[in-house]
Amino acid sequence: MEEEGIKIPEDADFTEVTKELDEKLASDEKIRLIACVSVDEGRGNNYTVLSNHRLILMRRGEFRAVGSSEIFKDFPFHSIESMDIEERKGYDLLVLFLKSGESVKFMIPEGSGPEITSFLRKVESEKKKEEKAGETPTQKLEKLSDLKDRGAVTEEEFEEKKKEILEDI
Repeated sequence: MEEEGIKIPEDADFTEVTKELDEKLASDEKIRLIACVSVDEGRGNNYTVLSNHRLILMRRGEFRAVGSSEIFKDFPFHSIESMDIEERKGYDLLVLFLKSGESVKFMIPEGSGPEITSFLRKVESEKKKEEKAGETPTQKLEKLSDLKDRGAVTEEEFEEKKKEILEDI
């Protein structure tokens, strides 16, 4: 697994978490951001991990309310509808709204919400560009034709875009 990107806090030791992630990430998956917030008076940690494929939420440690609590939840980008940050005293709350209609709340380091959501949007945008770049001209023309048939683009827009696609061949 290759590590790159942002660590929050910068001086944190993520050795144990990255070892665990080595076993769970796909071979082409890279860590882009990892953030940690200590919870329950230092008895445990919440980790927010952003790879080039998904958002991962991990909890490790002993927690008063629930005892030993190990959580590993992953959310591929395509499953996330939107997200929000709720500022709290000592931490922020990342709220994911999933396309399934569910919402998930997870503690993240105080003040890191804007950085995490901005980075997530950037990686998600890069992923969409990669997916689009992989489309063949035929696939692009089929999509364009479908948009025209549904009235989402005008005849003029259709012809202009079609010309651009054919010029790239």
